[in-house]
Amino acid sequence: MKPVAVTTGSGDGVGPLALAKALHCFSSPHLVQVYGTCPPPIPIPEAVLWENVASNNSLKALLSACSRLKEKHHQVFVTGPVRKSEFQSYGQGKDIDEPILGHTEILADYFQSNVCMAFLNTHHRVALMTQHIPLREVPNRLTTELIVQKVSLFASFLKKRLQKETITLGLCGLNPHPLVDNYADSEDVQIIVPAIQQLNDHSMLSIVGPVSADTLFFEYEKNNWDGAISLYHDQSLPFIKGTKFWQSVNVTLGLPFIRVSVDHGVGTLEQDVNETNFLRALEWAYLLNSESAGATHA
Repeated sequence: MKPVAVTTGSGDGVGPLALAKALHCFSSPHLVQVYGTCPPPIPIPEAVLWENVASNNSLKALLSACSRLKEKHHQVFVTGPVRKSEFQSYGQGKDIDEPILGHTEILADYFQSNVCMAFLNTHHRVALMTQHIPLREVPNRLTTELIVQKVSLFASFLKKRLQKETITLGLCGLNPHPLVDNYADSEDVQIIVPAIQQLNDHSMLSIVGPVSADTLFFEYEKNNWDGAISLYHDQSLPFIKGTKFWQSVNVTLGLPFIRVSVDHGVGTLEQDVNETNFLRALEWAYLLNSESAGATHA
């Protein structure tokens, strides 16, 4: 297995220390190469290669890792938490239709990939149809084609990961009570229902919806769905983070490599730094890479 590329995240946040602590618990530290924004804040296992490639410059560290990923030096990428304000200069002079640039948007542009943001833990799997955009822009971004493309990516990932012939997903509606108050000109009727119809034409898929947001996860658990689909960032993440904060990870689907991220923010070093989520990101990256190589996991 090639080494796992890891970025620490913002140098003055919890990322570097959380990573350093997690490396002491990770079963394969010899497979880790860190592209850091600072030196290790505490001693780390000798097997880890930690390069301080960009002092307090998260964007430079990210682009250093991307360069090596493009050269096929790595096939797995784990990213630490970054203030998105540190990434905004990437978009200067580029035709990127994203008001806020995070890891997902930069990786999609750098590798010219259509991607889907997903969140995983041991109990839930959720895909997002839009990423880091203001709520007011969500209705204008949603199209039937976008939903079909992203849900197809998510379903293909789950089919391989769960070793199932048919994947059942609940697709959240945009408006309250989308199946009850079906106004003819609503986004649910004009955009989401046609997407569900197209997706259900595929034998590998069974899409239920549009489901009301307030019962999405109740229905998920009652019906034992394989995953859920939300239309915007904060439609499902409060549930995911509220129930499994330290255990959930962010996965970007559609890239030419596996990318996993912690699901927490930058934080400050004044707080008690918990390494659990960085450890989970490393473990998920290792697991997903093993699966992509042909191993089977439940």
